[in-house]
This record gives sequence, C-alpha cells and structure tokens, in this order.
Amino acid sequence: MPDLTKGYQGNGRGNLVVLDAILGQLAVSWKGPRNSLPQELFTKNFMPYAKAHWAYDASRCNCEDLARAFWATWNYVGHKRQGLGPREVLPKANVEKCFGITDNKGMITKSKRVFNGPARGNVRNPATGTLDGRCLFPVHYLCKIGNRYFDPTFDRATASRDDCVERKLDKLQPALWLSEDGQFLYERNQTPAAGFADSWNEFSAADWVSHAQWKDLTARSGHWRSAELKAVDSALDSYERARIQDNLATLKTAFQKWFLKKQGEVTHRNKESCINRLALNLGLARALLKKG
Repeated sequence: MPDLTKGYQGNGRGNLVVLDAILGQLAVSWKGPRNSLPQELFTKNFMPYAKAHWAYDASRCNCEDLARAFWATWNYVGHKRQGLGPREVLPKANVEKCFGITDNKGMITKSKRVFNGPARGNVRNPATGTLDGRCLFPVHYLCKIGNRYFDPTFDRATASRDDCVERKLDKLQPALWLSEDGQFLYERNQTPAAGFADSWNEFSAADWVSHAQWKDLTARSGHWRSAELKAVDSALDSYERARIQDNLATLKTAFQKWFLKKQGEVTHRNKESCINRLALNLGLARALLKKG
C-alpha cells in the first residue's frame, strides 16, 4: 500500500516533509480551536495539498491511502500541540470502512467526482460503455475524527459514514456481484476505466432478455440445442406473449433444470452474459450464480 506521507511513523517520528507542507498552508494554523480544527484542517490544508500533488488511482492513491494520510496529518497535529502549554485532548481519529464491510461484501457509490485525476467511476452502461461517476468498491475507507467522517476520495466531510453508498453488494464470483436486493448484477468488463484496474457492466432485473435476443445469443454454429434448452426457449416465448404467473413459474422451472443439468452448455452459450442476465430477470442469480 503506497504511503502518501513518504514515511511518517506516528507521534512526530519519521519523514515529516509532506506533513509539514500540508500544515504549512496559509489557510489554517494547526494551533486552531480543537472543535473546528478537523474540518478546517481537511478543507483548507489537506485537500488543497492533495489536489495539488496527488490524483486518484486505485493502485497508487486510493481511498485507503488517502484516509490514512489524513489520519497521519491529524496525528501530527496532536504531536505538535503538545508543546502549547496545558495539554489539550484532541478528538480521537480512526480509519474506518463503509458500513463495517466484511468479506464478500461490496458497494456501489452514488455518482460523485473524485478529488482529482481522470477517474470518472468504474460502473458502465453495458449498451453504451459510458461511465456515470459511480464506483464499485469492494471496500471504501474514511477517516473518522470525533463524530465526523472525512472522505478525501470524494472531497467531503459528513456525519453519516455510509451516505455515499447507493447500494450494497454480495460477491457471487470474483468477477460477479449482486445487489443485496437482487435487482442489479455487476460483471467485470475487460476494459479498465481511467484510474481503476477494472470496470463493471451493470444489469438491471427490470431489463428483460427478449426471446429473440435469447435465441440469437445462445446460438452456437454446429451445435444442437438440448431438449432442456429448447424447453427454456419455449417457456420464455410463452412468458413474453403473456406475462402471467403460471408462465413465469414454468420458465423458472425450465431454466433451473437446464442450468443445473447442462453446465457445459451453459458455459459455452453465455454470450454477452445473456444467461446470467436471464437468471437475474428470474430472481435466480443468487441461487444459481454464486460460487463457493
């Protein structure tokens, strides 16, 4: 993990060049009132320095690197204030993860601009390839000081740790995520977004795979369609013609039977994620696509 402070070790030890430069900004003195100091320090010292010297990059200057750099700045302020006379207790600082994230959990952020750099999110519209500023993060870090959260990645301070989260995700596979409500599927796109190691196509459960799309995308030259797949074809056609509960139940049963019985066929016919998308449409993504 890159150290943006270039070697600060805590409590005034290590390389102080970067931190002295941050505190050397004219906008605010590290001697300011303790209750307003975190916000002043963030707004008038830390972020101007960050924008002048760093740019968001998932591998070299990511949310954890930035949150830890602000934590180090606050720690250094505490060290420097010890010589000001009667010792004053400053609010404690911690680096925290959004919504106490655990393994196999992730998040989609709201559309926000990163503090600096070309990154414009990594969630794509699969039809157009466009980015809208939202990010898929397996984890997102902020620095908490007292009862405020400081998020250098998006240049914001807030009283609510999770207010940048649009939706929470469950990890189904290394390259596949599902929203907790089962309504959105995210699949890795082979083209990285600027500032990220990857990007993610977003599919909605409300955007149905049509019968015509299904037949076209699951076609393979020189390969017969199994009886189980033909049953899915027929059931999808019937449901498209009459979207009634009985037809939906028939389609779900046929799809599950084919998916579980014909894994080889499933693997080789998933062009443009059409099979994963139909599983999402049917509310079966979590049950059928999760690995391990």
